[in-house]
Amino acid sequence: MADQRTFAEAAMTLDEFWTLIEQTKDASADIDERTEVLRAKLSRLSTEDVAAFDRRFTETLDRAYSHDLWGAAYIIQGGCSDDAFWDFRSVLISMGKDAFERAIRDPDSLASLSAEDLDELYAEGFQYVAGSIYEERTGVLLERSHPHPPKPVGEKRSDDPDELRKRWPKLFAKHWEE
Repeated sequence: MADQRTFAEAAMTLDEFWTLIEQTKDASADIDERTEVLRAKLSRLSTEDVAAFDRRFTETLDRAYSHDLWGAAYIIQGGCSDDAFWDFRSVLISMGKDAFERAIRDPDSLASLSAEDLDELYAEGFQYVAGSIYEERTGVLLERSHPHPPKPVGEKRSDDPDELRKRWPKLFAKHWEE
């Protein structure tokens, strides 16, 4: 990704996006440190590439907007607002492509995460790095390239403990407190 790209040429591939995320993840297990590493990496890119990164981040974030993943977050946290679910998905992206894809395919697989990883799933900040850099450079807010999905995909979850236990048995066994 050369800094000399023009705005019309600025298109970050999904592989380039995940490479940046993996480099950030490999630098630290701590979400606050990963956030700072991402800031340093994005600061070296052109403004257009920062915007392209943000577009990829938003697409990836929206891909994780599902009732299945929200149900997993609900069980882990003992509740999960829409803002908390935004943070959850952002931190999940920060954990790298493999962890993200595994959670998308099987949200119940999150039961294998360590206590430290689970504590950080609701951290705020990682999702704002690109927008913050863009605003610092241009003085304007980074506009979303497409609207947030109006509702999560998939079958809506019930708050009934028996239903939660059936859909997410590993997470329920590990995290549900009655």
